[in-house]
Amino acid sequence: RAAMGIEGDDLEAIAKVLQLDPVHVPDYTDIRVALDVERQEVMVTLHDCVALRDDPRSPLAPLTTTPAQPGFEHMAQAVDPRARVVPVSPPDGAVAAWRVTVEADAEPVEPHPMAALVNLHEIVTFDLSARP
Repeated sequence: RAAMGIEGDDLEAIAKVLQLDPVHVPDYTDIRVALDVERQEVMVTLHDCVALRDDPRSPLAPLTTTPAQPGFEHMAQAVDPRARVVPVSPPDGAVAAWRVTVEADAEPVEPHPMAALVNLHEIVTFDLSARP
């Protein structure tokens, strides 16, 4: 997050992190992330795209077959461990959708096991700022 200038642990920060997911390749995937400040939620929608038609083993394919386990909930919870991701009925034009909220009184989730592996390496603290 620091490398991308994303600060904080609120819904805006979660939305920015989800928008930067490396799986979201322009012209290949169509995943839309929208922050609704008034409703205090982030909506993530998956629309028909080349990635879904190209390969049934695409990283996006499970999003349509197991929407209750979208995978990106760990990204949201890395920003705020109280973040919750639930599947919702997709709006017109979308094939799947999820609502991301932060529940102030929720128990924080434990970090994903992969987080421990990432934290073992210097990538977490590597300085990506420009060099002279």
